[in-house]
Amino acid sequence: MGDRDLEWVEDEENFNVPLISWCKDIEDGAMAQAADLAKHPVVFRHVALMPDCHQGYGMPIGGVIACTNAVIPNAVGVDIEFFMSCSHDAGRVMGRMQATRSLTPKECDQAMEGIVYDRWSKVKRGKTKGMYDLSEAPQAYKDIDAVIEAERDLIEPIVKLRPLGVIKG
Repeated sequence: MGDRDLEWVEDEENFNVPLISWCKDIEDGAMAQAADLAKHPVVFRHVALMPDCHQGYGMPIGGVIACTNAVIPNAVGVDIEFFMSCSHDAGRVMGRMQATRSLTPKECDQAMEGIVYDRWSKVKRGKTKGMYDLSEAPQAYKDIDAVIEAERDLIEPIVKLRPLGVIKG
């Protein structure tokens, strides 16, 4: 999608940031939500609307914002037709190269027990060429239970999902 598909919505006097859109036909409700965000004091740079933009709960689905020193709960994964959730990525505790160099396929296989995956392939180029690519092993990430516990003041866990399979590629 090129710049020719990008539309700058005229800055209204009361917008704090510009509103840009790749969405051709913005629903009235989504446009009102985007305008509210463009007036919000913690939103900076711009409000962006993706091509599939539609009205959400407080923020358009397909809307993108950046905030200064704030989290707006309705701007984080809230879609009327989407399975609402909290963190679905714990963050890394090891860099990709560190994981590849320090973990073993055997210990990574044990961590993946009960999950269908394509085993570990070998790195084809670079400093770790010929070694098993263990960069996405569970041990390379923070413990999700600890991350969820740290979010308890923001969320109410209802169910814990267990991965059944992993497709990488």
